[in-house]
Amino acid sequence: MQLVVDFSKFLGITRTRLVEDSLVMAATVHNLAAHAHNEMIGELVRRYGADAPITITVGPGPDGGGEETVLIDGIPPDDITSALVIEEQTGSASVFMDLVDFDRPGVGTVRLGPHVLVTRPMMRTARLPWPPDETLGLVARLGEMVGEEQAGKLVKLPAVEQAAT
Repeated sequence: MQLVVDFSKFLGITRTRLVEDSLVMAATVHNLAAHAHNEMIGELVRRYGADAPITITVGPGPDGGGEETVLIDGIPPDDITSALVIEEQTGSASVFMDLVDFDRPGVGTVRLGPHVLVTRPMMRTARLPWPPDETLGLVARLGEMVGEEQAGKLVKLPAVEQAAT
């Protein structure tokens, strides 16, 4: 509660206004992220087909952190970038994906007191266990991922796919 008191003083607004703005901001950011995620998956379906298999894995990285791998039809796609966020306290690793050459929608504005912020949020594509288990991966068909934050199943990977990661 002290954070609300201190931040509302800093912004020069009431605590009620801060809470209202924060809730609207959270809903706006979530909705923008969901819309952008669905547009990105829709573009992947257009490029690769609804039946194209996608496999997402997490393994140890060279710096002691983690490293994510995204494969479509067993091949790392040139048009996808990904980022890994490790949450040690929850025992999970979240993988976020974006298309390199796709102007995804989702840029929006949110208000926090007197400030207007521009946001371009992303929604997690996959959540995997941390520390990593290199024998597990998220496997789905691209068409299953439209409208879902995480579709597919966490499965034991065949030795062939493990070697590709």
